[in-house]
Amino acid sequence: MPDNDVVVLRLVAVVAVLLGAGTAWADDSFRVLFIGNSHTYVNDLPGLFAGLSEAGGRSVRTDASAISGYSLDDHANAQATLDKIAQDSWDCVALQEQSVIPTIHYWRYNSMYPAARLLDSLIRLQGAQTVFYMTWGWKYGGQQSYKDSTSPDFRDYFEMQESVRVAYQEIAAELGATMSPVGLAFARARQIDSLVDLWQVDYCHATLEGTYLGACVFYAVLYGADPTGLEFYGGLSPEDARFCQEVAWQTVSGIEESPRPQAASHKPTATVVGELRAGAVVYDESGADVTARAGALGRGVYFVREERAGSREQSADGGQRSAVSVRKVVVVR
Repeated sequence: MPDNDVVVLRLVAVVAVLLGAGTAWADDSFRVLFIGNSHTYVNDLPGLFAGLSEAGGRSVRTDASAISGYSLDDHANAQATLDKIAQDSWDCVALQEQSVIPTIHYWRYNSMYPAARLLDSLIRLQGAQTVFYMTWGWKYGGQQSYKDSTSPDFRDYFEMQESVRVAYQEIAAELGATMSPVGLAFARARQIDSLVDLWQVDYCHATLEGTYLGACVFYAVLYGADPTGLEFYGGLSPEDARFCQEVAWQTVSGIEESPRPQAASHKPTATVVGELRAGAVVYDESGADVTARAGALGRGVYFVREERAGSREQSADGGQRSAVSVRKVVVVR
């Protein structure tokens, strides 16, 4: 049977389920369903979002269909997920793809996008809004695998994040969906403080601080409100929570200021990028590599990643590599 016919039959079957389902809550709570995998349930992202909502005086109901290793295509074929979409009158449904799929061309266009289109159509049928939960690149980038495919060998986190960003923004734009740019908040936090503790020891999953940062981004996106100052810390120190709140709001609102004092290696050091060491890489605030035009950058804030001469650090595979520093540069034209 042609692939298009299979998709149509799946859609017709699911629509039949949706039309026969649906029970609304008795109150006027804001209702959010999270669909994803361990990037959703590790540290309980929905629960942290609910805690922030309560602290902000907002009534919210959350639920999740989050299964380890699941892709959006897995969810599009999972009756449990389809039932959750159908069971309540959701305001928003967040879609989170498996972390590597967005970076592999074949799986992006033959799995992520078709599944996203199907799920989005079902979400809209329920009168809800699709929100794409943009995840983050792995801490050190590298070459990652999914089934029988591998991603490009990303030089670092920022390069992998750029690939993830493009994938999510492309499908969100096509479907007219909302974006929750959690991965971009990771990039902003990393640019401000290169030692920020966002990744677990597997270099993939988020620490509590990383998940809390993600919850703050969802708060900023779904409510259009600044989470800064909310007195729900989710187990973090007030200082770390405040950092996450401010980074989330800056990411969503486009504010340029840095939220906490810069370490010495991150203070603006010049009004132009100037001389670069061999192997140095220059990023703009989105995490895009702009090294090729470093001599003619427009006005803005940039970050220069350079090896520290004579210094070594442990690499992702347990070996040793040259230590790196990141300095912030403000270009004034």
